[in-house]
Amino acid sequence: MPIPFIFLNNQIMFKILYFLFFAFLSSTVWAQSKTQISDRHIKFIKQQTIDNRKGSLILKTSLSRYDKKGNTIENIEYNQDSTITKWEKYTFNKKGDETEFIELDKDGKLIRKRISIYNQMGYLTEENNYNSNNKLLEKITIKYNNFNDKIKETSFDGEGKIKTSTIFEYDNKGMLKSKRVYNSDEKVIYSKTNNYGY
Repeated sequence: MPIPFIFLNNQIMFKILYFLFFAFLSSTVWAQSKTQISDRHIKFIKQQTIDNRKGSLILKTSLSRYDKKGNTIENIEYNQDSTITKWEKYTFNKKGDETEFIELDKDGKLIRKRISIYNQMGYLTEENNYNSNNKLLEKITIKYNNFNDKIKETSFDGEGKIKTSTIFEYDNKGMLKSKRVYNSDEKVIYSKTNNYGY
């Protein structure tokens, strides 16, 4: 006797809901906030993953270290033979803003570095990106208006020449009205306009 169509739909719905429930549960169980980490004085979290969903066993290990405020100061990922596949380090200022990001290879050698500078209000004003030889590749400067809205972002190459400039304009309610990106010849290469209904 054939299985009724309604019963098949219920089975499918049950499987979908079951999957979504456990996907949600796993994301809430494994995702800790900065506050939780800080309040519980967690110094590191070591996580091991075993994944056999596609028929081939994948083993991964990750180690995350934290400062007293719950900021991630180091992330390391390993494959199943303990070889490092990802290694990142972070430095923060007293306000909790990321001031330095470093990516390392498996031997601890520099791959790339990013230095970030903030104003007294805590807004990002400059970002410097370096290569593996610690040579400046790109510098980005950001300017704000009196309302702390970003009004200009300029990207320079390692020699100090302008690569692109981005201009942001706002309406009288402080909503982003337009964004225009200019190349080194001051020609518009990208633009976006927003119209709001008030």
